[in-house]
Amino acid sequence: MPIFIVNHKLVVDELAPLSPEDQKHLIKSLRAKSGQTVFVTDNQGHLAQCTLKNTKPVELIVSEVSKQKEPHPITVGLPLIEQSRMEWAIEKLTELGVQTVQLILTERTQGKTISDNKFKRLQKMAVEAQKQCFRTYPLQILPPKPWKDITTDYSNIYFGDLNPSSQKTTQNQKVLLLIGPEGGWSDSETQALTKLAKPLNYPSYILRAETAAVVLSSLLIY
Repeated sequence: MPIFIVNHKLVVDELAPLSPEDQKHLIKSLRAKSGQTVFVTDNQGHLAQCTLKNTKPVELIVSEVSKQKEPHPITVGLPLIEQSRMEWAIEKLTELGVQTVQLILTERTQGKTISDNKFKRLQKMAVEAQKQCFRTYPLQILPPKPWKDITTDYSNIYFGDLNPSSQKTTQNQKVLLLIGPEGGWSDSETQALTKLAKPLNYPSYILRAETAAVVLSSLLIY
C-alpha cells in the first residue's frame, strides 16, 4: 500500500485527515478495512503509522510518528528530452532520494520550453513515485533554465562526460550534477564546464541522458 500525503500536522492519537480523493482510493481501490495499518506523511519528513478506525467516514488515528532523513543535497540538471524519458528519470531520481531536479537548456537540447501540462505531468510522476517508495520529502522540480545560470549557487559541480573523475564529493555537501543532452555537450560548453566542474561518468558505454542522470546520481550518493 502506498504512503498518503496530508497537509496537516501529525500528532499521536489524533486524526490524520485524508483528502476526499485519497479516501476514495483507500477504501474503493485498495479495499482497506477497519483496523488496517496505513502510513501517512506531512511532506516535511514525518512518517506516521496510523490505524484505520472507521471507513464511513474514513478516520485514521495516528499511533506513531518518526522522522526520516532529508534527501541527498543533490540537484540534477536534467536536459529537456522526450517527455516519456524525462518522466522515467523523475521517477527513478525520486526513488534514489535526490533533492531537486532542475530542468536545463543547452545548445543541443531538443526543445527550449516545456508546456504547463507536461511540467505538471512531471510533478505528478514525482508524487506517485514518492508515495510508492515511502519518501517523506517531495522532490522539487524547477522550470527550465540555461545551465550556466544555475552554476553560481554551487561550489561542488559535476558534469556527465566520457572521462570519469577520480574524485567525488563527500556526503551531505550541496552538489550540482549537470547531465548533457542528446548529442552531448557542444565544444564551447565542454570548455566552459572543464573550468568550473569535474567530469563524472560510468566507465563503460555512452549513456542516454535519462540513464546518465540515474547512474551518475547513484555514484555520487553511494
